[in-house]
Amino acid sequence: SCATPRAGASPPRAAERAKASANASDGVDLRIRIARSVQTIEIGASSAFSITPGSGSGSIQQSGVVTITKGDLGFTITGARGGPPLTLRGPLVFNAKSGVNLKIDGAEHLGSIELRAASGSDRFDAIELVGIESYLPGVVAAELYPGWTPTAYEVQAVTARSYALHERARQRGNGEVFDLENTTIDQAYTGANSSPKARQAVRRTRGIVLKHQGEPLRAYYSSACGGRPSSASDTWPTDGEFSFNLAPPLQSRQRPFACGFSHHFNWAIERSTATLAKRIASAGGATGDPIKAMRSLQSIAAVEWNAAGRPSVFEVLDSKGKSWRVQADTLRHWCNTSVKGLPDVPREAQFRSGDVDVIIAGDTVQVTGRGFGHGVGMCQFGAEGFARRGWSRDRILRLYYPGIEISEAY
Repeated sequence: SCATPRAGASPPRAAERAKASANASDGVDLRIRIARSVQTIEIGASSAFSITPGSGSGSIQQSGVVTITKGDLGFTITGARGGPPLTLRGPLVFNAKSGVNLKIDGAEHLGSIELRAASGSDRFDAIELVGIESYLPGVVAAELYPGWTPTAYEVQAVTARSYALHERARQRGNGEVFDLENTTIDQAYTGANSSPKARQAVRRTRGIVLKHQGEPLRAYYSSACGGRPSSASDTWPTDGEFSFNLAPPLQSRQRPFACGFSHHFNWAIERSTATLAKRIASAGGATGDPIKAMRSLQSIAAVEWNAAGRPSVFEVLDSKGKSWRVQADTLRHWCNTSVKGLPDVPREAQFRSGDVDVIIAGDTVQVTGRGFGHGVGMCQFGAEGFARRGWSRDRILRLYYPGIEISEAY
């Protein structure tokens, strides 16, 4: 859960609506965008499945694997068994029979699949319709290492549920057709998951969420804080619809840490000075930032720090003495962004966090850093570290989100 929140105002009393829509078996319903602006997709199942078009002309039975493309006249479905192509008006909903999972480009998913037109007449989104309690094991298993403790898995289940309910309320209040992405834009999600540990963690925490002022908390988390957490208010917008980033449980403070065993706790990389200058200027310019005018790079130095001692704002200086102030996590993203005319930054050379010290020595930028990710909220390696020390699930949650209420949403 590391990207800038999407625009839109949160509707009131989200927790009450979530509770009202819960069912006995699977909690509240979610709409997960599992494919974005694609031109083709394969959908199949181990037994017959149905396709229901938006035109209301009735369901169509299919079997095996079908390939779907989109054109001006609608969705074209080509059957794997050689039947004639079929064109239907969208949106389309695919349903397998009870106990059977649909496969989307080979990956199994528990819910129904809806295909909706995206930008361009030949592109569309695939949205999985699934209950939150079925969705969560695919998040927990994707976010944590298989050998980690059951306690860390439960911590992850509660935070992921809280984040999902918060974003679900926002998206539905804005009239959006999906609730969450299946990537770290929201939280990683791999579809149907066979991890017994992940399923057990979700079962043991069923319906439990973190609340602030009676509403689900937007429970951010990242891989490793490096011992110094970030504030949501320093990392993302706080005005208008983003006022939830001012919530006290999401702000930095001095706290114990247990993520020292992470291979990203301390790290060092080197980058080309000229290339990094061009990347920062191009990435920042794409967002409308004045830094697009930068043509050289003299220094990058922290000028503001948060309550935990972590840099929150950097000053970027060029060789002519012109400077720009850049928020720490924004700088991280700009330094890693793909830009036209430059090769992509290999994983091993990326800025892993915004908690960095930068030395520019001629043609080389030397970077030492701490942690991996934005550093707001729960530290995943830290949660595992404290669990290994015998801390309980709720004790870990209260450390990372002080002042929260831990309760059942449904």
